[in-house]
Amino acid sequence: MGTNYGCPAASRSQRILASNRRDKRSHKPSATSSFRKFLIEIDGLTRFSWILLGRPPRSEQELVTLYAGLMGLGSDLSVAELVRMVPSLAADSLGQMMLKIEVEGRLRSANDAVLYFMREHRVATLWGAGCSPQPT
Repeated sequence: MGTNYGCPAASRSQRILASNRRDKRSHKPSATSSFRKFLIEIDGLTRFSWILLGRPPRSEQELVTLYAGLMGLGSDLSVAELVRMVPSLAADSLGQMMLKIEVEGRLRSANDAVLYFMREHRVATLWGAGCSPQPT
């Protein structure tokens, strides 16, 4: 004894189509996953993390800590706020990393390496020098 609330029952073909759409959505790469892969690829090509650390990173966890430290310094988030955002971080390691980034003065060199890499691509000629507003 089913209750009909004014919605016709979906046909078998409609259920299959809906299921296929749901399956396709679940297999699409997420924006977060794509961005993460992009960051790691650019890091590998420019050695951004190597420059910041003064050596190759020892582990994936060290890279996560490094990037979280950069995010904290760039956004003025506290160590506690970052640890709440990224549960795999250890507060003491993150605090030390943020201090290391600030004190050792390698951030400018690392940023320059990425900027040089980006400017090697032809599309960068369309960006201008970045020193003044571009007319639209």
